[in-house]
Amino acid sequence: MARLNNIHIIGNVGSTRDLKYTKSGMAVFEFSVAVNGYRQSDTPDWFSVTTWEGLAETCSQFIKTGMQVMVEGSAHVEAYINKNNEPVGVLKINANDVQFLAGTGDE
Repeated sequence: MARLNNIHIIGNVGSTRDLKYTKSGMAVFEFSVAVNGYRQSDTPDWFSVTTWEGLAETCSQFIKTGMQVMVEGSAHVEAYINKNNEPVGVLKINANDVQFLAGTGDE
């Protein structure tokens, strides 16, 4: 049986977290990406991105809030109950590749 779970997004970095290491010493870096809709009035879709090992270390050095990136990876939904006791689902991407497309305008 064939299976495919591949997602590509292009958007702007929202927030970033500090580079962390697992107990086994594997680097992990997380950031969010906003992808705008086709119309100016569309609300952006937000994605949570996780990078691992060497990619995590590279991203932690260069990714800044506001810069445009392309992310390729696999997606999964993480469900939880928020502080208002409402169910929420977050689309998370485990990145295989991150391309830096444009700076924040400050560089």
